[in-house]
Amino acid sequence: MNGRKNGEPLRVTRAREEQAKLQPPQLSVSPPSPEFPACHKFPDSPVFPACPVSKGQGLDAQRKNMLKAFAARSACTERNTARKRRWQLARDLRAVEKGIGRELSIDELMVTFDEWHRLSEPFLDPAKTRDDYLAAFLAELQKVRVPTGEGETLTKALEHVSTLSVSALPLIPGMADAPESFRRVAALHRELSRRSTKRKKT
Repeated sequence: MNGRKNGEPLRVTRAREEQAKLQPPQLSVSPPSPEFPACHKFPDSPVFPACPVSKGQGLDAQRKNMLKAFAARSACTERNTARKRRWQLARDLRAVEKGIGRELSIDELMVTFDEWHRLSEPFLDPAKTRDDYLAAFLAELQKVRVPTGEGETLTKALEHVSTLSVSALPLIPGMADAPESFRRVAALHRELSRRSTKRKKT
């Protein structure tokens, strides 16, 4: 039997209550921290503490400083470079996520962005707001396909193959008279297989 509450059927009221429970919680964003990492020597490749994020706990100083170091490394030092520098930061952060086996939390991303924006602000477009840059930063994170460090493997492999003499190129089974270009492609595959850290070298 359907009753009524506040002039509407109880099933409608209950549906509203259930819908309200499913609303995502509002995230609070901490203001930019004025602190700056004391160390100005940045790592060649992203390295990040692998400790998990616990609910209800803030970021520890070690993680904050590491994230700020990545932000400082990609901060703008001249005008009209925001997009390029921000993209490098996004690639660095994707490499961090791959290394620790999880996505960075919103708190971790905001610490990084706040520091990047603070250091880059003198060189940013005054017609754009902080929220404009934040929206671009979050959108670019989703577009990264090659994290920092991965593209360099292909570049180094290409450089090595380009130095090989024709006699050092691999032969292609069933194609005794294969063109040199075919053999160089085969050499590239061989070199990438050698450099791969994966168990299955395909």
